This record gives sequence, C-alpha cells and structure tokens, in this order.
Amino acid sequence: MQLLGKLGLIFLLFQVGMEFDYNHLRSKSKTVTAVSVLGIAAPVLCGLTIAPWLHATFAPDTPRFGFELFLCIALSISALPIMGRILLEMKQERTAIGAMGISAATIGAKTSAEDSGVACAWPRMAVYIPPRSL
Repeated sequence: MQLLGKLGLIFLLFQVGMEFDYNHLRSKSKTVTAVSVLGIAAPVLCGLTIAPWLHATFAPDTPRFGFELFLCIALSISALPIMGRILLEMKQERTAIGAMGISAATIGAKTSAEDSGVACAWPRMAVYIPPRSL
C-alpha cells in the first residue's frame, strides 16, 4: 500500500510537470527566486513572532529553541503536489502566475529536502523537539 501511495505521488508530480508552461520563466528567474525566498522567510518570521506566546501558553515544558524551530519549519513547508493539483484544477497551469507559483514552491521544496525533489521536512521536524520523558 505504501508503494502504491508513492507511485501515485510520482505520477501526480509527473502530471504537474507535464501540464505547466515554463516558457514564462526565462525572463522571470530573479522574480521566482525572490518569491521563493519570501515564501520561506515570511512564515519563519511570523513563527518567530508568535512562538514565544505559543510556547508559554501551550508547551512550557518543551525546550523553547526546539519549539520555535519546529513552528518555523511547520509554517514554511509547502505541499508541492497539492499546490500543483490546485493550480491544475483552477486552470492556472498555462499562466505566468501559475508557473511562477509552482516554480517558487519547487525551489522551496528543494531547499527543505536534502536529496530528493519531494518536500520531506515533516519527518525531519521530529528531530528538533525531543519527546517528553514518561
């Protein structure tokens, strides 16, 4: 079943890659990079802003640094396959804004993943907050 799920994800990403028109990006590479960086930096800054209050209110027993790091990563992750599917459903795959959005999400996913093109930062977040001792 797990293999079937992975194959489905691969086919979905293949469909997204085949449907999008990336010709708009030849002259917009700096814009795509800026959107991608801001798409990661803005949620991280929001996470750092709200993390002290959330930590004090909901998780005072956890380490503060780990909690803040977890929150920042959780807010900055984008689900590339879901975003691609949404843009396909809204018929935005052939527009400049659709290609820019999926390209910026791809850059963000690639920076959050170490060796794969699929965003895999969720499992890595578990390392940052150690489980409570029972």
